[in-house]
Amino acid sequence: MEIEATYGRLITNRFKNKKKLCTAGDIFMAKQTEVSKDERIGFHKGALATLTKEREELLRIVQIVEQLMQMHIHELKGLGVDLAAQAKEVKKVKGKKPIEDIL
Repeated sequence: MEIEATYGRLITNRFKNKKKLCTAGDIFMAKQTEVSKDERIGFHKGALATLTKEREELLRIVQIVEQLMQMHIHELKGLGVDLAAQAKEVKKVKGKKPIEDIL
C-alpha cells in the first residue's frame, strides 16, 4: 500500500484508490508501517526527552512567577494591606453575585 501524504491536502491511497483529507494521524500511520521497531523506539524516546525538558522549563517558569507573587504579597503586607480580609470578602461576594456585577 502506497500513501502520498501532505498534511491538510488530499491524499490518495493507491491500494484502495480513494481520496480523503490527510490528517496528522494518517501521516503517522503511513510512516509507522515503513519504520522499523528500533526507529519507532528511538522516535518515542526522543519525544519523551524533549517533553521532559519542556516540563522542566515550565516548572522553572512557575517557580519564578511564584517568587514574584510572594514579593508583591510581602510588599503589600508592608504597606498595611490585609490580603486575608480581602480574600474572605471576595469569597462572600463570589457566591452571591454574577461575575458581571463583580467586575
